[in-house]
Amino acid sequence: MKWYTETLGYVEESDFIQFAKDAGDPSKRIGTLKQKFEDGEKDPEFLKNLAELTLYNDTEFSGRVMERYFNAKTELDKDDIQMLFTGLQSTDSPLYKTFLAKKTDILKIVPEKNYNFFDKNIKVNTILKKSYNTDTKTWNDSYFMTEAQKFLAKDEADKILKRAKAAKALKNKDIATYEKLSLELYKDTSAVKSEELNSLAWNFFENVTTKASLEKAVAWAQESVKKDENYANTDTLANLYNKVGDKKNAKLWAEKSISLAKSTGQDSGDTEKLLKSLNIQ
Repeated sequence: MKWYTETLGYVEESDFIQFAKDAGDPSKRIGTLKQKFEDGEKDPEFLKNLAELTLYNDTEFSGRVMERYFNAKTELDKDDIQMLFTGLQSTDSPLYKTFLAKKTDILKIVPEKNYNFFDKNIKVNTILKKSYNTDTKTWNDSYFMTEAQKFLAKDEADKILKRAKAAKALKNKDIATYEKLSLELYKDTSAVKSEELNSLAWNFFENVTTKASLEKAVAWAQESVKKDENYANTDTLANLYNKVGDKKNAKLWAEKSISLAKSTGQDSGDTEKLLKSLNIQ
């Protein structure tokens, strides 16, 4: 007799009973499913559920499961493509071959510009990962530029590398490097969206102490507000004005931010604390 579960698909009664016994222990449950896969299980529903179950805690294994799943698929649906895009992290993954081989099927559901954009990102992320030494926290610029220029213009490749370096420097608390690279990257902000400018300005508020750089961050926050005035960027602007010593403008923008917050149902508690401190001084 066969039983059906959403996680396993159709299974023999003995397997179902064992699964039920293991259900109370997550490690045993996963172990049971993995062993079933290693024993050669090819049921599509089982493979799909197992791939999704292990996607975030065992990406290598999940990739193997997906490879078997997609090799047997003759036609892809939206869920399949979503799972493929989520699981595909590197051009070195077997799933990348599936991504290329199934291009015709994918394009029946996904616009070609989206497919190409995703393909470029996978290539870039793979090269970036190989360019960074996590032990020494150093970059191999030459390797990245050589590989990236096989499908990107030099200027675009250089900008991507600088962005990656800046993000990594911020994560590693190397603020001097982050500050220097960000100032280079954002000399021209005419095409930069309001949200990105606000995020950049806030990062400077939280981490940078150089007066000239903070004044540049004020300009970024001002531009963010001009492009899309909201509670978040007016709060950033108020905090930056306070940090550079302009209490008058800090008070003005804090009041503006609180007003916007109340009109949109946002929590303005931190901004009110800032305003209170300004009123005391």
